[in-house]
Amino acid sequence: MLKDKKIIFSLTALGFLILILGLHGGSEYYFRDFCVHKTLNMFYNFGSPEFFKKPSFISDILAVVYGFFYFFLKIFNVAPNFDEFARLFTTNYIETPIGNISFMLPALIVNNVFALIGVFFTFLTTYILTDKKVLPSFISGFILSTTYGWMNFSHHLAVDLPLSAMCIMTVFFALYFIQNKTSYTYKNIIVLGVLSGLCASTKYNGALVLITPLLVILLTEKSKKQFLYKSFALILCSLFAFFITNIHILIKFKHFFSDFLFEYNHAFIYGHQSADDSTPFLYHLFHSIPNLVGITTFILSIIGGSLFLFAKNIPTKIKCTLIIFPLSFYLMMSFSKLIFLRYMLPIIPYLIIFVGFLINYILKSVKSKIFYSVCITLMAVFLCFNGVNALHFYKIMNYKDSRVEIKNIFKTLNYGNSNLIFYSDIFSNPYYEEDFLNQFPYLKEDIKKFLYYANNHSIEIVPKKHKDILKEYDVLFFDSNTYDRSMQVRKDSRYEKLENQYFMYRPFRYDNFMMDGTGVQLYVAQINPYSVDKDKVPFDFLRSDFKYRKFRGPFVEIYFKDEKLRDDFVKKCNESALECKSLNMEDGYYYNNIVYNLQ
Repeated sequence: MLKDKKIIFSLTALGFLILILGLHGGSEYYFRDFCVHKTLNMFYNFGSPEFFKKPSFISDILAVVYGFFYFFLKIFNVAPNFDEFARLFTTNYIETPIGNISFMLPALIVNNVFALIGVFFTFLTTYILTDKKVLPSFISGFILSTTYGWMNFSHHLAVDLPLSAMCIMTVFFALYFIQNKTSYTYKNIIVLGVLSGLCASTKYNGALVLITPLLVILLTEKSKKQFLYKSFALILCSLFAFFITNIHILIKFKHFFSDFLFEYNHAFIYGHQSADDSTPFLYHLFHSIPNLVGITTFILSIIGGSLFLFAKNIPTKIKCTLIIFPLSFYLMMSFSKLIFLRYMLPIIPYLIIFVGFLINYILKSVKSKIFYSVCITLMAVFLCFNGVNALHFYKIMNYKDSRVEIKNIFKTLNYGNSNLIFYSDIFSNPYYEEDFLNQFPYLKEDIKKFLYYANNHSIEIVPKKHKDILKEYDVLFFDSNTYDRSMQVRKDSRYEKLENQYFMYRPFRYDNFMMDGTGVQLYVAQINPYSVDKDKVPFDFLRSDFKYRKFRGPFVEIYFKDEKLRDDFVKKCNESALECKSLNMEDGYYYNNIVYNLQ
């Protein structure tokens, strides 16, 4: 298959495209589920990430990559010891004799390798299903490369995109091994078992991909004895691959069980609160998937999927091989209480494969040359829309993240740290959150010293817990990454407790920010990265809002006691092209949504 020059050219072009879109602009400034800081903990803890809410396969890969990165920087005497190397994560860039290097760059490259894997195997799976047609396969790869979801999450150093890539790769091999054979060989079983185990090692729910080869074995093995043997071999190989890449689960099983139980409760008992109070099934159907791939692609995928299911010339085993995982995954997420956009990312490649199948069906069915030309033209227009999306994304990623600019502005204003207060992603330090309330005694003293050093040599402040914030502090920060999620919390003490624990530190209660009754007039600086009003942008923690964006970073409001300081900030802000504007307190978005609505 890979000897075909058309395939090699197509994969090269797609690889070039995904790397340009994925690496351009670097990573998001900060995201709570970053793998990097958990990876760096492994260097202090004999290879253990000391964090089992997610498996460690991606952290293992990053540990190797960052190990080489450390030795590279040590040669240039940029990071003479590992504590100094880890501290560089708080600044996200490294000054070297050959120029500045992003600390996130190695992890971003790893994430983009997985983005490439996902695109390549989407192409190859479409190629098999379309009787080895390159054009519809290339279109599928192009669509995946240029969808908002795939572009966006290639910049987030979390496990969702690697999980998507690992799952489509596993399904491809499950399809490839069975397409022209009556049953799997034991060599096939070993490969599929290992791949399924690695999917589970990427994220626990990736274990669901194991249902694909198991179903194929059930459909193709006539002997009950062979069915049992091959099923047992498959499960054994997957368990081996899972535990060999998560060996510390066995070593620290009690810690793992506690974290895993937390994740289970989080997924199926407490969950998240959606912006529109719909069920997860409907929320993902009408919000998550359309925002990940676009409405047009979603509709075409439904048509293509229907044609695929009812096609008489496709064997049942092939249909089941491709359908069972995305269907099972969607149902599992629908029965859970998890509604964030990124949870649907693993099923996106399959929807786009169905679009490729639809395109191939149309091209085969068209007999008239004129109608064929019309179809090709419509496909070109459709791809142009995706291309425009990609260009818009590329433009947005040209901007420096507004959180970086805000930090820089406050440093130029020389405003004292003791006067700032925030519970905000603007100044969040992912290392510090790991041990904010000494909830993680297993962290060693050298990490704690590093945390202390990092936070006392930056603008970041640890908020104090009291109800008189406005009497002591002069500046309050609110941002959409932090507060939009908090504003969705139900009035359920159990739910709220779990959400607080999920954040790894106890956020302030809303009455900490009650601005009425203080006798203090506040002056607001608002930074709106959107082309529309904030309340018209759909809620999602990670991020269904790129089509509304003018630049990177969250929606931010900063409340000042000092009007002159607010005006100085706004002036500096507009010089940085952040489009900042001054407001009265009563017109503030968060004043209205946090204070008035909760009195």
